[in-house]
This record gives sequence, C-alpha cells and structure tokens, in this order.
Amino acid sequence: MKSKWTGSDFTKWIETLDEPYRSYLRSKMTEVLALFMENPEKANLYVQQLKDSMELKKKK
Repeated sequence: MKSKWTGSDFTKWIETLDEPYRSYLRSKMTEVLALFMENPEKANLYVQQLKDSMELKKKK
C-alpha cells in the first residue's frame, strides 16, 4: 500500500464508484478527501456505510 496518497488517486477512486454515490461524495469532497488521504480503506468503509444506508431507505 502506498504511504502517500494524492488528489489524483482520489479522483481516480471517485470515478470507480457508481451513481448516486459518486455525486454524493463530490458534494462531501472535503470530508471524504480527508478520510482518503489518511487511509483509502476508511474512505471505502464510508462508501459501504453510505450504500447500506441508501439501501435501507429504498426498502422503507
């Protein structure tokens, strides 16, 4: 795993995500970028929690 992550890595990672997550994360760019720069796994966990949350809302 890389020790230094860049904005370019972050942009590439965002582009791998599906909508509506990509748009939502762009709107939360500062918080998500901070998580990603600290540790991309934390950012992936954040996205998974977001997906789970959106799936629960759909079922209601």
